[in-house]
Amino acid sequence: MLFGPEPARTLAGDVVPFVVWFNFFAGFAYLAAAVGLWRIRPWGHRLALAIAVATAGAAVIFTVVAATGTPVEPRTGGALALRLAVWGTIAWFASPRGNT
Repeated sequence: MLFGPEPARTLAGDVVPFVVWFNFFAGFAYLAAAVGLWRIRPWGHRLALAIAVATAGAAVIFTVVAATGTPVEPRTGGALALRLAVWGTIAWFASPRGNT
């Protein structure tokens, strides 16, 4: 979507550029967290938690943008909610408290 041709951008619908860029950079954090979690490093849990918190922040900003009347793609809200649920669950189970 970010680097694709114009027809691909048109098919994406009413995207919120902030969310698209957030998702792009979050992808790198996802990979780093996966490595940390796979290797059972303490920073893997902290990074998973940071991803969940950052995703919650992006969801709040998306909600504000949508509430102001800016056209948005409805599936974006669902995707953010799913990502928040997934990373929140991962952070919970990766924490020392979640492993019991």
